[in-house]
Amino acid sequence: SELSALEGRLVNAENKIADLVADLIRNLPDADDISADNVESFEEPTTTACELYESLTERQQSIIQSDPDNLIDKLDAVQDKIDQVNEDVAVNAGSQITSLLAQAGLDSLNPDDADYANKLQDAKTKIETAAELYSNLSETQQGLVEEDVITNLQSAIQQYNALDEDNPIADPTVHDFEEPNYEWAEDGSTCKATAKDKNSNYVAKETVNTTVEKQTPATCTANGKTTYKATFTKEPFTPQTKDVQDIPVIDHNWRNGSVAAGQFRDGSTYQQCTMCKAKRNVKVVPGYAPSYVKGLKVKKGKKAFTVKWKKQKKNVLKQFNGYQIRYSPNANMAGAKYTTAGKSKKSKKIKAAAKTRYYVQVRTYTVRGGKTYYSGWSTKSVKTK
Repeated sequence: SELSALEGRLVNAENKIADLVADLIRNLPDADDISADNVESFEEPTTTACELYESLTERQQSIIQSDPDNLIDKLDAVQDKIDQVNEDVAVNAGSQITSLLAQAGLDSLNPDDADYANKLQDAKTKIETAAELYSNLSETQQGLVEEDVITNLQSAIQQYNALDEDNPIADPTVHDFEEPNYEWAEDGSTCKATAKDKNSNYVAKETVNTTVEKQTPATCTANGKTTYKATFTKEPFTPQTKDVQDIPVIDHNWRNGSVAAGQFRDGSTYQQCTMCKAKRNVKVVPGYAPSYVKGLKVKKGKKAFTVKWKKQKKNVLKQFNGYQIRYSPNANMAGAKYTTAGKSKKSKKIKAAAKTRYYVQVRTYTVRGGKTYYSGWSTKSVKTK
């Protein structure tokens, strides 16, 4: 049934999503391959894999759990190793920073000492090295450094800068960021923000899922658009929006329409869209001259006939250019021959075959704007001698 087919397609779609997450986990490194040198490069894909797995349905998660490669064990091991490496790096850096600050010996500096300048320079070198150690940590690692270590580093920098105002040390815990860069997913679902600190190697990073701020409906001529909004929690990032043309155009709403033909004015029939006003299947309905021929008579002659009609009134004569005459031995006017007469004429003699019945038609015509308009035909028949 149609419902069963739909359910089957939904199951297939869910399976494909589960397979994509499984491949993402499968492509992560082995836990043993993660070290302090490469841990930062594996943090984002591992976090993404964890978040995607948590967003799956129970059935999708069961597909990954039953994978023969033990993907869940691998994901847990990789995440645990990343956490352990980051913690070890942070602890080691904290110990080195504490040692360097102690070696700086700012509290023992005496401006009256003969070697004060050398001791001040040595203190600066120690503090700058400590600051560099902190700034070289990843964002995650900086967050794991003990608060007392950070406070002591900030105090040492402030204390030194008070002693040497002309050559201050930049505080790596206070960032002066370059202009942030924002990278959007093509479908507008996520936005990744990065910003580098001007005074260190520190790079602030944050990837967020977006929300729909507003939607502009599609029309029959253009896609609709969705405005996605990315809201960040970290500095220096600010809310961002992106328009995505992701709503398909809708069908035209065709309705029959017409414009009546008139004197010296063509009409038309057509179909027109009620939304965008586009037209299709346009067919021209010819306009017409105003006056039919009246009093038509045909007088037979020898191998000829004479067509006569009543002369039009003066006010009507101004509205047309002349008469068109056609004649044929066939009632349906097949193979008809044509001739014309000026509008001031009241008759015209036409040579024809002897003893033959002819069907004769006469109408007025008018030329306006380079186009010729005709009245309806007036018809008679005659048999020549």
